[in-house]
Amino acid sequence: MTLAKAYVILAKEHDNLQLSWELSSQIRNCQRLLSEGAVSRRAITKDEAHPIIRRLALLIYKAQDSHYDISSTIVTLKNHALALEERGYFHLG
Repeated sequence: MTLAKAYVILAKEHDNLQLSWELSSQIRNCQRLLSEGAVSRRAITKDEAHPIIRRLALLIYKAQDSHYDISSTIVTLKNHALALEERGYFHLG
Protein backbone atom coordinates (compact mmCIF):
# COMPACT_ATOMS: atom_id res chain seq x y z
CA MET A 1 0.00 0.00 0.00
CA THR A 2 2.95 2.32 0.63
CA LEU A 3 4.08 2.04 -2.97
CA ALA A 4 0.52 2.63 -4.18
CA LYS A 5 0.31 5.75 -1.99
CA ALA A 6 3.53 7.05 -3.54
CA TYR A 7 2.07 6.48 -7.00
CA VAL A 8 -1.07 8.41 -5.99
CA ILE A 9 1.11 11.45 -5.39
CA LEU A 10 3.15 10.91 -8.56
CA ALA A 11 -0.01 10.52 -10.61
CA LYS A 12 -1.39 13.77 -9.17
CA GLU A 13 1.89 15.55 -9.90
CA HIS A 14 1.60 14.38 -13.52
CA ASP A 15 -2.10 15.40 -13.71
CA ASN A 16 -3.21 11.79 -14.08
CA LEU A 17 -6.21 12.26 -11.82
CA GLN A 18 -7.98 9.12 -13.05
CA LEU A 19 -5.10 6.86 -12.02
CA SER A 20 -4.74 8.75 -8.76
CA TRP A 21 -8.44 8.23 -8.00
CA GLU A 22 -8.30 4.51 -8.93
CA LEU A 23 -5.27 3.93 -6.70
CA SER A 24 -6.84 5.85 -3.80
CA SER A 25 -10.05 3.87 -4.15
CA GLN A 26 -8.22 0.55 -4.12
CA ILE A 27 -6.09 1.60 -1.15
CA ARG A 28 -9.32 2.34 0.73
CA ASN A 29 -10.60 -1.14 -0.20
CA CYS A 30 -7.41 -2.67 1.24
CA GLN A 31 -7.71 -0.61 4.41
CA ARG A 32 -11.37 -1.54 4.79
CA LEU A 33 -10.57 -5.25 4.48
CA LEU A 34 -7.77 -4.97 7.06
CA SER A 35 -10.03 -3.01 9.38
CA GLU A 36 -12.85 -5.54 9.10
CA GLY A 37 -10.40 -8.33 9.91
CA ALA A 38 -9.08 -6.47 12.93
CA VAL A 39 -12.52 -5.56 14.27
CA SER A 40 -13.90 -9.07 13.86
CA ARG A 41 -10.64 -10.60 15.16
CA ARG A 42 -10.57 -13.16 12.40
CA ALA A 43 -8.03 -13.97 9.74
CA ILE A 44 -8.60 -12.54 6.29
CA THR A 45 -9.04 -15.37 3.82
CA LYS A 46 -7.13 -15.68 0.58
CA ASP A 47 -10.43 -15.51 -1.29
CA GLU A 48 -11.21 -12.15 0.34
CA ALA A 49 -7.76 -10.67 -0.16
CA HIS A 50 -6.86 -11.93 -3.62
CA PRO A 51 -9.18 -9.74 -5.75
CA ILE A 52 -8.26 -6.61 -3.84
CA ILE A 53 -4.52 -7.28 -3.95
CA ARG A 54 -4.71 -8.26 -7.62
CA ARG A 55 -6.50 -5.03 -8.54
CA LEU A 56 -4.00 -2.96 -6.57
CA ALA A 57 -1.09 -4.77 -8.25
CA LEU A 58 -2.58 -4.08 -11.68
CA LEU A 59 -2.89 -0.40 -10.83
CA ILE A 60 0.72 -0.30 -9.66
CA TYR A 61 1.80 -1.85 -12.97
CA LYS A 62 -0.31 0.75 -14.75
CA ALA A 63 1.49 3.49 -12.81
CA GLN A 64 4.85 1.97 -13.72
CA ASP A 65 3.79 1.92 -17.37
CA SER A 66 3.06 5.63 -17.06
CA HIS A 67 6.84 6.02 -16.79
CA TYR A 68 6.94 7.25 -13.23
CA ASP A 69 10.60 6.47 -12.82
CA ILE A 70 12.08 4.80 -9.79
CA SER A 71 14.12 7.84 -8.76
CA SER A 72 10.94 9.93 -8.54
CA THR A 73 9.31 7.15 -6.55
CA ILE A 74 12.25 6.98 -4.13
CA VAL A 75 12.24 10.74 -3.61
CA THR A 76 8.49 10.67 -3.01
CA LEU A 77 8.77 7.82 -0.50
CA LYS A 78 11.63 9.61 1.27
CA ASN A 79 9.55 12.78 1.50
CA HIS A 80 6.64 10.77 2.93
CA ALA A 81 8.90 9.20 5.53
CA LEU A 82 10.30 12.58 6.53
CA ALA A 83 6.81 14.09 6.77
CA LEU A 84 5.62 11.21 8.96
CA GLU A 85 8.69 11.59 11.15
CA GLU A 86 8.07 15.33 11.54
CA ARG A 87 4.41 14.72 12.46
CA GLY A 88 5.52 12.15 15.01
CA TYR A 89 7.96 14.59 16.60
CA PHE A 90 5.28 17.29 16.61
CA HIS A 91 2.83 15.05 18.48
CA LEU A 92 5.48 13.93 20.96
CA GLY A 93 6.85 17.37 21.60
